[in-house]
Amino acid sequence: MVGGAVNDEQTTILLDTDANVSIIWERFVKKLRLRAVPNHGRSIDVQGIGKGTLTTKRRVLVKVTLEGRLEYELEMWVLPHNAGVDVVLGMDFMIPAGVRLDLYRSTAMLPGETTLTLLKSKKMEATPVGHREVPCRSPRGLRVEAHGCADFSLQKNRPPAETHAL
Repeated sequence: MVGGAVNDEQTTILLDTDANVSIIWERFVKKLRLRAVPNHGRSIDVQGIGKGTLTTKRRVLVKVTLEGRLEYELEMWVLPHNAGVDVVLGMDFMIPAGVRLDLYRSTAMLPGETTLTLLKSKKMEATPVGHREVPCRSPRGLRVEAHGCADFSLQKNRPPAETHAL
């Protein structure tokens, strides 16, 4: 998680390497008074939040600001459920934006070597550092233990349009 803003409203943003798509929660959309992207003619089934699948047809255009100065404009899918944060940036954002995660140093690197400090969840703060493992999905099923280091390439091909995970 990183600190940031959506349309100049400060919020916590989850960088989710296991999500194909970027999501904004309906409650946050209402708070920001965002309008849906008209006539985009698409819908997706999203799996991964609780049990079952959620279907949505709504998308909104937002400005995401990271590090107080790096601005990105992107469309995000609107979902009615919340996973503890208002915004999830998935791989549809992170790969084109060139985001690199350094889990050892708890940072995210952006183009131009801008570094964002990852925020700790309450569960992570309560876990002693020497006992923490960071699960990491890769083509080889890689697991990186606390204070460990591993490099691997992320898939750069977009998944099929009918496949979306969150």
